[in-house]
Amino acid sequence: MKTGNEILDERKERALLNLQSAKEVVLSESQLQTVLRAEEYIHSTPLTTIQSTEPDTFNTVSHGRFSNNAVLYKQKDGEVSCAVIDWQEVCFQSLTIDVSTCIYSNLSEEDFREYEDDLLVYYIETFNQFLHPLLHYQDQIKILDLEVFRREQKINKFSIILSIVGLNGWLEDECKRERILKYLETIDS
Repeated sequence: MKTGNEILDERKERALLNLQSAKEVVLSESQLQTVLRAEEYIHSTPLTTIQSTEPDTFNTVSHGRFSNNAVLYKQKDGEVSCAVIDWQEVCFQSLTIDVSTCIYSNLSEEDFREYEDDLLVYYIETFNQFLHPLLHYQDQIKILDLEVFRREQKINKFSIILSIVGLNGWLEDECKRERILKYLETIDS
């Protein structure tokens, strides 16, 4: 079994390879500058800074590269079931990483702008509903809300970038490429 650092090293390497390939695909000067800034950001950020150590962080078991390519669907007799595959990069990290990767890599730009907050609120409500009965003492419940989720996204930006940029196929899909490059533009903010 791989260690967390080995998994992160692999993600970083894959993200850098994809960004290198992006330089050959990207069309506009501003997109090229975005890719160059992302490369610099990944090179200059130590892996030790990616895991939040704040006590109120929402860490959980994480798939590591969650996207629509990691979900298999089956329909039988009107019932739909699904399975999540490709768990080789599973680790313990912020819940924001898989959720953000899934949203940024699967929604069209239009749907992303219109539904991002709604999807996050739905996820947060479902997370809190599931978590509540598992805790035995009311004072142990940490409430996750949109503000906390956004703070977590900022804390875990480096891991989210590695996960998103490390996904297979985003360069070939123009819609995904545009959306991911737009997200990478937020690196400095």
